[in-house]
Amino acid sequence: MHLSQEAPVSVRKAHKGPSSWGRSGCALAFCVGIGACVSFPDVPFQGASTQSSDYPTLLPLDDVLAAPEPLATEGDIDDLQSRLAALQAKVARLQGPVIEPAQRRRMERGVR
Repeated sequence: MHLSQEAPVSVRKAHKGPSSWGRSGCALAFCVGIGACVSFPDVPFQGASTQSSDYPTLLPLDDVLAAPEPLATEGDIDDLQSRLAALQAKVARLQGPVIEPAQRRRMERGVR
């Protein structure tokens, strides 16, 4: 047989089974189908009674914008100043070196 007279070769991709999209699509459809069959449970509301409370009074926007801004009380100022002092002390502690100079020298001698 001559090279030019060889039989044609059929090239086909090997079948590797269903695609992963098909499997995940079937799983998704199954889960959605099962979820659609379940009725939503009746969960009682445990919060404050909203049925008996009145709606808040709505104010015109001009009245809200014209109202004076609330001022901080002396207690609020004292609380803020104590928080500020605590934060400034924390910043001062964090500003220092992570490793003390004596410890750093000892570590550098150990590496050599």
